[in-house]
Amino acid sequence: SAHHRGQLTYLLRMLDRDLHSTYGPTADTGGLPAAEAPTIYAYPDIDALLEAEARGGDRASLPDRTGPVTERPGLDFDRHDEKVSTAPPAGHDRRWYAPYVAPLELSGFCWFEPDHVYRRLPAAPPQPLPEAVDGLAFHTAGGQIRLRSDSRSVAVRVELAGPAGMCHMPATGQCGFDIYVGPPGSERFAGSAKFDHTQLRYEVQLFGQPEAQWRDLTLNFPLYQGVRRIEIGLDATAQVEAPAPRAVEAPILFYGTSITQGGCATRPGMAYPAILSRRLQASCVNLGFSGAGSGEPEVARCLALIESCSLFVLDYDANCPDVAHLTRTLPVFIDILRQRHPATPILVLSGIPKASEAWNPAAVDRREERATAQRQVVDQRVGAGDTGLHFLHGSSLLGGDDFDECTVDGTHPTDLGFLRMAHGLEPVIRRILRS
Repeated sequence: SAHHRGQLTYLLRMLDRDLHSTYGPTADTGGLPAAEAPTIYAYPDIDALLEAEARGGDRASLPDRTGPVTERPGLDFDRHDEKVSTAPPAGHDRRWYAPYVAPLELSGFCWFEPDHVYRRLPAAPPQPLPEAVDGLAFHTAGGQIRLRSDSRSVAVRVELAGPAGMCHMPATGQCGFDIYVGPPGSERFAGSAKFDHTQLRYEVQLFGQPEAQWRDLTLNFPLYQGVRRIEIGLDATAQVEAPAPRAVEAPILFYGTSITQGGCATRPGMAYPAILSRRLQASCVNLGFSGAGSGEPEVARCLALIESCSLFVLDYDANCPDVAHLTRTLPVFIDILRQRHPATPILVLSGIPKASEAWNPAAVDRREERATAQRQVVDQRVGAGDTGLHFLHGSSLLGGDDFDECTVDGTHPTDLGFLRMAHGLEPVIRRILRS
């Protein structure tokens, strides 16, 4: 039928073949007849065809492929299940708050005040940063907003720097916010942003309850995208107070890889630094740089600029090409931190297992070799008097024999993997902070 010919024409056009209408409008030339799609023939008549083809051809131009290719309506999930709706909630009279204006508390962006940009490194660093690190610094991993309010609901109005688009990480983790309710040490997950991931702007309600009561609220920023603007929407009549203080005053700083940054958590609160932030009642600065944090001295100089820090965690093993790179960069990185932070504890963390190690003994040997090199650097410096330096072998952080079940792609942890990493790191960090 003409309809089937139209479908086949469209399929050939998908293979980059310029095929004009065979009979009536087709999906590749504007859509369905109901949409008044044009009928585009190569030539208006037989005489024009013969004359033009004798000269080498002069076919009518074809438009870009647009419009629907079927009369079958798409399933509107928003209409069938309100739990997955991306539409902003209706009927709420809200007041909108900037996260950097008291009594709200913004953390995770150590250079926000001078730059007023949601960026994890200074806009004007002491030395030019590696291009990849400089770009990834705009990703907002580790950013948090804290407050207390009696609002019945909490919403966010967000403008992203770019859309979601990762093949192995949900948009809720890459570009979404999530919210926890409860005082420090007792926070419980309460909601995440469900939005149209093709858009740069969204407004969603993260949390709602029928009764107004005072609650401690913590919102986590997206892990793998920049945020140009964020506002917190509360009930118009709600009261707002400063958040409850945390047990650990100075932040814990995590420096490292895509795993440190949070790839591939389903939502921001499940990155392992965020989990530890809740458990340790501490602000955590996330300086993980996907594929780019590999112990560069210019980045170390930025980290050293932070005035006060409870602990530096160096977790960049997985980004280093070989053992020689680790052996060369780790002592320099530590030296730079020690120039401004002579007594701040530093924890060096070796890489976690990859799924391939379950059947590839050589992969285990390579990881062990890297861990040994890092341990030797730490042991030598501790022997020379730097007792604030610590080492943790990452081999057991994903659990026991089922470690291969803890990643998305064999390398990047799932929420389960990150939860296990936090389980393993928590007692070690607690001991270091107590000492």
